[in-house]
Amino acid sequence: MNSADNLRGGTSIDALPSRPLGRIGKEVSILGLGGEGILRTHGETARAIRVIHRALDLGITYCDTAPAYASSRDYYGAALGERRQQVFLASKTHDRSRDGSLRLLDDSLLRLRTDHLDLWQLHDLRT
Repeated sequence: MNSADNLRGGTSIDALPSRPLGRIGKEVSILGLGGEGILRTHGETARAIRVIHRALDLGITYCDTAPAYASSRDYYGAALGERRQQVFLASKTHDRSRDGSLRLLDDSLLRLRTDHLDLWQLHDLRT
């Protein structure tokens, strides 16, 4: 296995394993970083960016967000920059109309500072 530097202790840790995702076969880390917790808290930009960078440094390549997760899209947008190509970026829409969903998609792309998502999902489906 590859090693990643543990920035706090200078020791090395095993790299996070990855697997092909579904039929598209894109390799993503077996753990992802979601948009909850600190990434959902307003006014925590510096802390959220540190969390995102730490996750990427440790080998996380799957990142998930949604409009419902408060500031997380803004934090990802501020943090990813040149590292965007390292990440499989997923987001969601909770709107059930075409026009509303497309508005949320445009807003997400703007906040995430990217021109595309790797996965776009319907959020909070219920039977």
